[in-house]
Amino acid sequence: MAGSIELYLGTDTLSLPDGSLRPVQWRSYSTACQQHQGEVTEKRTIQQAYASKLASAQRDPSIIDTQDWAGVRAILDTVIHAFE
Repeated sequence: MAGSIELYLGTDTLSLPDGSLRPVQWRSYSTACQQHQGEVTEKRTIQQAYASKLASAQRDPSIIDTQDWAGVRAILDTVIHAFE
């Protein structure tokens, strides 16, 4: 199954002010996959939050351990080790 890149940008970028995660909006049904397709809501807001998180980390690398980079690291690990 596929997921939009925004889903890997960290819970700190996906969370709403109350701490809950942004919902997924179900769109259409894929007969090929026999499953519904969906996308996370407010993608632009998530992308802006990620850009802000990245800028903060670049300004002050000591905060990286307080941020959620697990999804980005998983993507990078997959790409780096894809042809081993």
